[in-house]
Amino acid sequence: MTEENEPIDIAYLVDAFSDDLYRFALSRVGSPALAKDFVQETFISAYQSNKDLEEINDLKSWLLTILKNKTIDHFRSVKGKMEQQTVELDYRTYFNESGIWHKDKMPSDFLATFDREKEKNFEDLKKLLDFCMAKLKDLPASIIRMKYLEEVSSKEICKTFEITSSNYWVIVHRAKLQLRDCLENRIKKDQNEA
Repeated sequence: MTEENEPIDIAYLVDAFSDDLYRFALSRVGSPALAKDFVQETFISAYQSNKDLEEINDLKSWLLTILKNKTIDHFRSVKGKMEQQTVELDYRTYFNESGIWHKDKMPSDFLATFDREKEKNFEDLKKLLDFCMAKLKDLPASIIRMKYLEEVSSKEICKTFEITSSNYWVIVHRAKLQLRDCLENRIKKDQNEA
């Protein structure tokens, strides 16, 4: 496809793989704008690689590897900032000195508050979850997506983000509390408006 010093046919790569790359990036970062940036950077890196496309066995896998490395590099480069930005939860908000839930902060069965007669309940729940996931900081949101949506092992997530196992579990715990709070507050707000 390319001769020596002849640039890669980037138009072909964009046409053939941009949708798949975008979906992958979006699943990792959750932000459409950031996902588009990573896909664009992937194509730029592919173009600058000066590789002969005929020598690459699986173009999609090659591009996905470049994209995965871009996302990992991004999270590693801003890891310190993200850890500082992670909202420090005051556990006294949720628990008393004995570690027992405060009555008004106990987890509720929020699915029970939905009108189960409607078929769109799970669509509504998905929208609520997406809304609340968008409120999380980048690192916790990415970890939650990888753990619970992509089913990546905690060991692999720790390796990807260069964090310790204990740091991982703290981030997951805090993110779950924030998601629960957001979901419950949003459901209460929707019920009060109805």
